[in-house]
Amino acid sequence: MMNFEDDAIRIVSEAEAAYEESFGVRFPVELYQDITRNEYYDFSIEGARRLNVIILKAVADGKPVDTPEDFYRRQY
Repeated sequence: MMNFEDDAIRIVSEAEAAYEESFGVRFPVELYQDITRNEYYDFSIEGARRLNVIILKAVADGKPVDTPEDFYRRQY
């Protein structure tokens, strides 16, 4: 289970929706915990800002991020 800093998820929610609309799958946020994590949270505000850039770049470029073939069948 991930813990979230207040309002961190709100920072990426629009970008995640755009990603899902563009590619037909949800963004694999579990693969980016090394980017979103800080000393206190698995999903920090600063990490959410970094992740937002990655998501929006993927949408703008029209290229989904690399995702393991079995990712969407895994349970997290």
